[in-house]
Amino acid sequence: MNLLTKEQMLEVIKRKKFMGFFLLIHCWLCIGVSVYVAAVASSTLITVIVMVIVGSRQQALLVLMHEASHGNLFKNKFLNRFCSQVFCAYPVLSHMPMYKKYHTKHHTWVQTERDPDLLLSKNYPVSRKSMFRKLARDISGITGINQLRDRVVGLLNSSDASILHRLKCLWRDMGWGLSINLGFCLTFLFFDLIWIYFCLWLVPLLTWHQVVLRVRNIAEHALLMEGPENIFSQARTTIASSIEKFFIAPYWVNYHLEHHLFPAVPCYNLPQLRMFLIENGFQKHMTTEKSYLAVLKKVSGKSEDGPTDKQNRRLVGSFSKGYTVKD
Repeated sequence: MNLLTKEQMLEVIKRKKFMGFFLLIHCWLCIGVSVYVAAVASSTLITVIVMVIVGSRQQALLVLMHEASHGNLFKNKFLNRFCSQVFCAYPVLSHMPMYKKYHTKHHTWVQTERDPDLLLSKNYPVSRKSMFRKLARDISGITGINQLRDRVVGLLNSSDASILHRLKCLWRDMGWGLSINLGFCLTFLFFDLIWIYFCLWLVPLLTWHQVVLRVRNIAEHALLMEGPENIFSQARTTIASSIEKFFIAPYWVNYHLEHHLFPAVPCYNLPQLRMFLIENGFQKHMTTEKSYLAVLKKVSGKSEDGPTDKQNRRLVGSFSKGYTVKD
């Protein structure tokens, strides 16, 4: 099936010069300006708002890392890998090459039992109470702390390996990320602003960042067809409002169906790609939702009288390497 004409395809795969640099600078400027405002304002309300903004920008760093995993952030391979590692992945304790290897499997086996991301969406719908509990654990930091703890323990808790080998595994997985975060911490400590690191970087990473990650995972693949039969039903595009774009879906990541159809298209061309698909008569086939709130309502509509949600089972892992179920 030809979804695009040759001319349309050539247009949407074009990379804009310096756009990769612009997106990175834009993301870090949002973080820097927000943190500065919170530091000089000395207001609890502003600090809380900045926590949410920074958490959304931390998610934006993962979105840019995702772009790089497809080779779409920079045309130059060295820039693509170096910038995504140092400026996107490491600050949020992620790892681009590991993520790329894992994410390739997701695209290859999307919505099948071999899809490593299927765990993130296959158990929906859930009840409203269950969804509330999940989001409450996320925003309270319980999810983030548990994930970080289990990640470290999992790397160090190998009875068959020497201590040196375990430390090497920890360094390979998290070493540079922990080092960069330690650098952030020491820098703010030097200027007697250590509260900034904890309140405006670490807390957002463990709270709002986790909320956005869950909402995005749900919106992208929950309650969709399993299997490769229908290419338009393997992923969902969410028509996000301006507020949702800023706080939940930065850098056009809400165009997830279009991304799965054409992974080589840079994120900033996804809206144009969608327009071409609509012009070519595919709109009625495309899985689309009108907002993230609408998606959450749809996936949390299971009756309380139905089968109970699985208890005492949670996902363990990381954004870089994927997740497994822990009883």
